[in-house]
Amino acid sequence: MKRILVLLATCLMVFAPGLRSQNVGIGTPSPGGKLHIKGAADVPQLIIDANSVQSNLSPLLKLRNSMGTDLLWMHSDTALNTFIGIYAGRVNNAIGGGVFNTYTGSHAGFSSTTGNSNSGFGANSLFINATGSFNSAHGLNALFSNASGSWNTAMGANALFANTTGTSNTAVGNTALLSNINGSSNTAIGSDAMNHNTSGPGNTASGFQALYSNTTGEVNTAYGSAALFSNTTESANTAVGGNALYNTIAGLNTAVGYDALVATTTGGFNTGVGKSSLGTNTAGYLNTACGLESLYNNTTGSNNTAIGFDADVSAGNLNYAVVFGANATVNASHKVRIGNGSVSVIEGQVAYSWPSDGRFKENIEDDVKGLDFILKLQPVSYNFNRLKFAQHVRENISVEREEILVAQSQQRSVGFVAQDVEKIIQETGFSSFDAVHAPTNETDNYSMGYAVFVVPLVKAVQEQQLMIESQNQKIEFLLKEIELLKQKLK
Repeated sequence: MKRILVLLATCLMVFAPGLRSQNVGIGTPSPGGKLHIKGAADVPQLIIDANSVQSNLSPLLKLRNSMGTDLLWMHSDTALNTFIGIYAGRVNNAIGGGVFNTYTGSHAGFSSTTGNSNSGFGANSLFINATGSFNSAHGLNALFSNASGSWNTAMGANALFANTTGTSNTAVGNTALLSNINGSSNTAIGSDAMNHNTSGPGNTASGFQALYSNTTGEVNTAYGSAALFSNTTESANTAVGGNALYNTIAGLNTAVGYDALVATTTGGFNTGVGKSSLGTNTAGYLNTACGLESLYNNTTGSNNTAIGFDADVSAGNLNYAVVFGANATVNASHKVRIGNGSVSVIEGQVAYSWPSDGRFKENIEDDVKGLDFILKLQPVSYNFNRLKFAQHVRENISVEREEILVAQSQQRSVGFVAQDVEKIIQETGFSSFDAVHAPTNETDNYSMGYAVFVVPLVKAVQEQQLMIESQNQKIEFLLKEIELLKQKLK
């Protein structure tokens, strides 16, 4: 055997110069490349036995270009690891626990030592990871800075790039969760989603640049392109829809619909459901809007409620205003508006009532005006210009609705003129009579609660009854006097 090996070596030395220009075939007489191996049986066709001291820095297989520059390394330090790429897994310590690792790409898993169960696909993926385990990185620089963070998943170039100790994060998309350092339990899906997050935990972002600016904010949810884009440190926001809560830097807002709460900055505790609901709100808080463009004009007003398409306020700074109905507009604080200017019937199965509990009535006085007040009232009939009213309170009026309002304005009604009643209240000193609401701003209007007129009417009836009884007594006396005179004349 020794003689055969010596002879083979001698032949190679003699014929080597000639072989440089020829192909070499093993198992084939007509090699198709410089080295062509053709298997002849069900056995391994190429076996490379590593040296006992061979490390990951000396790969089992190198591919080079014509200048001798390394192009690709293929190696492994145990049957449980696979490293493909220059410096991939170069310092992995299988004996110390670094097993079940797969690194594919130049410098993938570059610093990995004892971390286990990691998968890195892409140049520089999991580059700094040393002890982190159960991580998956797919893409250039994915999870680049991860040192000890575990259970992270990054798919996309630079996804979770800065993560060092954060755990249980999922980033899918180019630069998703790019700046995350130690934030945990975040999910970002979409290019640039949660791009600036550093330590905020428990956030969910799905969509291009969703939660883009978030740094330390917690448990926010954003679905849609640029949803919650500007939020940085605030928490517990929910935005569903493109640009929803785009500008907010406050917490505890809920926006569902494209451009919902898009302009809100410092306002918190708001709920907007519908496209552009609370669309111009900036600092208002504790508002609830349900319907397309509902409460759109509110800016700094708070504690308002609007339900219905385009249900809105006439001014941006109203508080505790409530409006129900499509195209309905409420025009004063602490006011409830039901329906728009074309509503002709408001119906219920029982009469409207309000609290009248003596336990809560204080400073009770018997000073209600009666006949003096009632006799001054001037009942009239009139046409109410519904179109002019709708324009005054700043309702959005379509051509179709304008025609309806004009037609309804032809109907005759009866009642009082609020300004006349207000004057009578002042003349009679009946200041406790609160049936008249006077405008509180330029878009507000006079209104009147006709039910309250029952009280002075009752008082007037009582006064009349006293007068009637007094007159009856006088009549009875006079009748007796007449009877006496008759007797005397007989």
